[in-house]
Amino acid sequence: MSIHPPIPNPQDAVATPAAAEPRLVVLINTVLPIWCRHIVSIRRHSELAVTDMLQACGQLQTQAEKHPALLESVDQLLQAFQYQDRLSQRMSLLEDDITRLIQVLSDKDQPIPEVDAWLLRLESQYAMQEQAQDHHGQAPQNKAHSAGQEAQFF
Repeated sequence: MSIHPPIPNPQDAVATPAAAEPRLVVLINTVLPIWCRHIVSIRRHSELAVTDMLQACGQLQTQAEKHPALLESVDQLLQAFQYQDRLSQRMSLLEDDITRLIQVLSDKDQPIPEVDAWLLRLESQYAMQEQAQDHHGQAPQNKAHSAGQEAQFF
């Protein structure tokens, strides 16, 4: 059961006045690439986490008799599973922003937000530094899978 409101049907969107169309185009052309970078980053982290999880499981199997090694493997396994929490946070944020855009497009009486205001609102909702880096098109810092890093759940 989803806790999010149903996503409006984009086909129900009402045409905007001609004067607002250039602003709408700028808004859409600015926001969609950011959403795309987030999705690419999510996929990258998912692939890395699955690889880490499989390696940790293999270590658990071969080192189950060694207590210290077992604890280290459990920690690695927890770090690998961290991606699910990260994925959920990021996908929820994107879902909410996409829903917001669809609602703006569907309400002919609602003014089209300024691009800068939209982006500031979106960025203000980020829980992870990596989201801000994706937002600004910066190269990722591969700290999520560093040796010795503790799992961080958001």
